[in-house]
Amino acid sequence: AVTTKSKLPIAGTIKIYPNPASESATLEYNLPGVDEVQLTLMGITGQLIKVEIIKGDKGAHTFSTKDMKPGVYQYKVSSSAGNTFGKLIIIR
Repeated sequence: AVTTKSKLPIAGTIKIYPNPASESATLEYNLPGVDEVQLTLMGITGQLIKVEIIKGDKGAHTFSTKDMKPGVYQYKVSSSAGNTFGKLIIIR
C-alpha cells in the first residue's frame, strides 16, 4: 500500500506501484489540466536520489529502482495542481 499526503484536487489521482518495489516502479497519474509532472525521489533524510520530468496530464511512467539500495525512500509528485508525498520501499 502507498501512503500519501495529498494537496491535489480530488479529481486527480496518483499511484506508485508495486510498493514495495524491486527492479522498477510505475507512477500512474491522472491530473486533468496539468502539462507536466515532476517525480522526485529522496532518501529518508532528504538527500536527492532521482528527479524525472514526465509530460502530459495522465499516463503511466515506469522508472528503474535497480540503482537504489534496499530501504525506505520518500517521493514527491509535483505539478501545477499541487504536491503529493509518500513513501516507497525498495527490496531485493
